Amino acid sequence: MMMHRVGYSLLLVFSFAFLLVLGRTARCQEKSSSPAVEYKAVAFGTDEKENTRKLNELAADGWDTSDRSPTPWSPSSATVS
Repeated sequence: MMMHRVGYSLLLVFSFAFLLVLGRTARCQEKSSSPAVEYKAVAFGTDEKENTRKLNELAADGWDTSDRSPTPWSPSSATVS
């Protein structure tokens, strides 16, 4: 009879510890409401002045340039983030 009580007590303690660990893991995996990084793809043509105008307009809106294109780089594959 005493062994049953010890066994049930241990089962209860381990179950409680498991639920605490499981709860912490679930909280750590919650996603934030906003993305950490946002990208915007922009197509560029061969007109240098038009490309410069696009880049300046995007910079005024708060965008930074970023090269996420495969090599070799070409003006038509640049992205702005």
